[in-house]
Amino acid sequence: MQIERRFSNDLAGPWADIALVAHLSDKGDVLAPSHWSAIQVDALAGLLARGVVPSEMQRIPEDGVPEFLWPSRSAPGATFGDEGGLPELIERIAGALTHRAWKAGTLASESFARAFLDDMTRMMAQGMAAPVAGLWDGFGLAWAYGADEPARPDTDTTLRFADDAPLMAPLQEADRARAALMRGAAIRRPGIHAVCDVTHPEARRFIDWKLDEERKLSALIAGSRMQRDRLGALAEAARTGTEPALSQALRDARRAMIPETQVQRVLDHARQGFASTELPVFDDDWDGEGWASVTGQQTECTLRLGDGFLRAMQDGEDAGLWDRIGDAAWATGDPALEFTDNMPPFAGRADLSAHLYLPAFCQGGQFDHQGLAHATRLTAIAQHAADPQADHLAIGPVGLGAVLMSMGLAYGSDEARTLATELSAVVAGAAWETSARIAARTAEGTAFGTHRRAMLRMLSDRADQRGPAQAVFRNALALAQASGLRHGQVCAVRPSGDLRLLLGWEADGIEPLQALVHHVPDADGAHRRVIAPAVAAGLGALGYPTDAIARIATHATGHGTLLGSPEIGHAALAGHGFGHDQIDRIEAALPDAFDIRFVFNQWTLGQEFCRDILGIPQDRLDDPGFDMLAHLGFSARQIQAANAHVCGAMTVEGAPDLDPADLAVFDCAQAVGRNSIRRIHPEASIRQTAAVQHALSGDVQRRTVVPHATGIAQIQSLFELAHDLGLWQCRIQREGSRLSAHVAEVEDDILPDAPAPVRAGALAERMAERIVVKEAARSDRRKLPQRRKGYTQKASVGGHKVYLRTGEYDDGSVGEIFIDMHKEGAAFRAMMNNFAIAVSVALQYGVPLEEFVDAFTFTRFEPAGPVEGNDSIKTATSVLDYVFRELAVSYLDRTDLAHVKPEGARFDDLGGGRAEGRRTPERPEPKSLTMLKQISSAGYLRKRLPQELMVLQGRASLRHHACSICGEATSVGSDGAPHCPICDREH
Repeated sequence: MQIERRFSNDLAGPWADIALVAHLSDKGDVLAPSHWSAIQVDALAGLLARGVVPSEMQRIPEDGVPEFLWPSRSAPGATFGDEGGLPELIERIAGALTHRAWKAGTLASESFARAFLDDMTRMMAQGMAAPVAGLWDGFGLAWAYGADEPARPDTDTTLRFADDAPLMAPLQEADRARAALMRGAAIRRPGIHAVCDVTHPEARRFIDWKLDEERKLSALIAGSRMQRDRLGALAEAARTGTEPALSQALRDARRAMIPETQVQRVLDHARQGFASTELPVFDDDWDGEGWASVTGQQTECTLRLGDGFLRAMQDGEDAGLWDRIGDAAWATGDPALEFTDNMPPFAGRADLSAHLYLPAFCQGGQFDHQGLAHATRLTAIAQHAADPQADHLAIGPVGLGAVLMSMGLAYGSDEARTLATELSAVVAGAAWETSARIAARTAEGTAFGTHRRAMLRMLSDRADQRGPAQAVFRNALALAQASGLRHGQVCAVRPSGDLRLLLGWEADGIEPLQALVHHVPDADGAHRRVIAPAVAAGLGALGYPTDAIARIATHATGHGTLLGSPEIGHAALAGHGFGHDQIDRIEAALPDAFDIRFVFNQWTLGQEFCRDILGIPQDRLDDPGFDMLAHLGFSARQIQAANAHVCGAMTVEGAPDLDPADLAVFDCAQAVGRNSIRRIHPEASIRQTAAVQHALSGDVQRRTVVPHATGIAQIQSLFELAHDLGLWQCRIQREGSRLSAHVAEVEDDILPDAPAPVRAGALAERMAERIVVKEAARSDRRKLPQRRKGYTQKASVGGHKVYLRTGEYDDGSVGEIFIDMHKEGAAFRAMMNNFAIAVSVALQYGVPLEEFVDAFTFTRFEPAGPVEGNDSIKTATSVLDYVFRELAVSYLDRTDLAHVKPEGARFDDLGGGRAEGRRTPERPEPKSLTMLKQISSAGYLRKRLPQELMVLQGRASLRHHACSICGEATSVGSDGAPHCPICDREH
């Protein structure tokens, strides 16, 4: 296949004019583009190969393969290190793909192979595309370094049930097995995809499965609490021997329908002198025993139905299934619907996905259709090279929402759908053309052999449609008629996952933007609020002048100063006794503040000034709910106006100079900002999905999220709309509908107009109450040692500095925490301090740390965003989410909550030797490990031995490699051989 250069220059190379600098990451210096953020750099550091890069390498000649594509291996005597940055990562992946493409016979000549390699490298380096999206971690190690590539077990399962095959029994068994495998993990992504036909005899149970299970759990939660209360009162009455109270307790227990046998057990316990009867109480914690007793939480359900069922539904002859579908989807988000008559017969599912970032091909309001087509061809070749046996590819666009906004088009407009159709058609046409060229050099695929007429008709229809993709579809049709097509499907839209974080993509898939304001880190670690690039570009496309764009952007991001504030300015503060020094202190703290009330506190201004000049008593200053601005006489309206001036509205709604008719261009997936009410309508999302899917001839994996207030009939109407528009499948999720939805997702009504600190406090109080109630039975408090170990972690969450300090028991378990927020004001700071004290007391009374982790991870409130200064946590949805992720990683080894897994050998992995993984009698842990635990903080080490640990003993150096016989740490003597001082053996 011929490949012409478009993105690279054969003289300058693929890295020309890309400024690469050394960035400091949690794993050391990393070479990356100069404009990359700290989040991108840390994501890159997590993908770089460690300990496998030889200091000296030698090429392995291969017959018929160009020398620049020969694989490499370590030379004799070479030492091994790490990859240094982005060039090594991308050249490893691109080189391995080019090598495979050559071996597969896809590339016609050495010059074309070189052009493919350079353009692929350039395309990936500039974030234009991400081929083989699931293989970036470790792909190409064997070709580049002669190292073993990591195994990639497929943990996801698709179960299809048709005809009269048993359905619910095997499905529930598979779900239980998956639940046992995932127990304790915080990732809620289902690993089983179950597909059932609506005509199946058990379809009714399939539809109601998740809803029935959640109802069962709800009854279990409520019933266990009622049983505890009723039988607890009965036991107390039986022990005290008060006849009226005993009779009343018996009546109450029987009215509550508590089984008579259980009632009798409690009475017998009391008569035998037992102080209490243990009665389990269940709750809705994801990892609790309640959820473990029900099924359905590891499975994503899809119901297949055709036009015949929908006609029967309209005639009222669907046996009530349509209402059941609407109710189940409204309550749980399942099942999704798959419309079989909308799907072409040659459709299939690809294992590997690839992404093309559309904004990279849009410059100055003009779209580079030829560049997009070229990138698609390269990506299709790479996908085929990665898996030559695959019958289906999944190449799809990313960043559609950013492109539409930058071009001044409202996401739900006809113009936006027209553009989305054109761009998707370019991708599809180039992918089909490449599939035909691959077939010419190899062989046609099985799908084309079976569905030749249907596939040629599809290409012919596209070739007749005017637009930028017409020429490429005509070429694809001619090639397919001559040589066939290698694949049955070439395009699909899939989530980009962590690659979006690495490459800095502004929006995922065909989704709209999630926010209009970004937080960009400064050199000192703080974050500046900047308008999203798509917003500024969109305003320019709409014809707004530069000064108007600046004012609109400032409305969203804020001025970062009280200068010019219409209500609370320097003059107003001076009237209350503020001097130049105090105003300067306030101004210095404002750029980092989420709310101006956070900076008006005794820590910013000084206690003496607050007490002596402002006349505020110390007890008021220490009050967590104290609002200094309100105390000074400023009204809520004045504070809100000043807040908007300093911190920004986070939205363009209400911005000066902005025509209200243009507001729809800047609508996001959900309402953004304190006072925003606008969001993209679910119907617009479905119509956009239909436009893209029609052009791609491939499925679009997307979950349409609707507001919490959406009714069942509205969800049914959206399903019908999806069918009528030709969608292959449709999944609808109502916000906060699932019983497993976290409290933070369904409690947006908690003080909605209150400041963030007050809302956070109320939310934390409600959630902490659940934990306290659950663990209230324990009454003995375990005191911490007077002198204790622990660690301090400094980080910033969304630009707000957070200091976390811990105190540990002698066994290394955590017994207290302290949380301090820098520059956050009395309300927020005192609330966090007191919350930490409450958590510490609960830990000392025996409440497991796991309970707090399950309750507070994934909570959502400001401050939130990127995390800097922590080697494992890179982003957080709130301060509490960050704190308990950090504690979970450090004390519970919950690496599933870490974005970058800690390195080093785990304490629990040491000492097993050859018996590792087998059941053996209890044995003492290695002495060196015991000593390490005694002198260091388990949390600081994250229960791992540091890689550089070396304890000198005589002339030997003790390392953390364990003896295979006794488990004791081995030493390395002068001869370099590992030696066990206990067994007196060399290893």
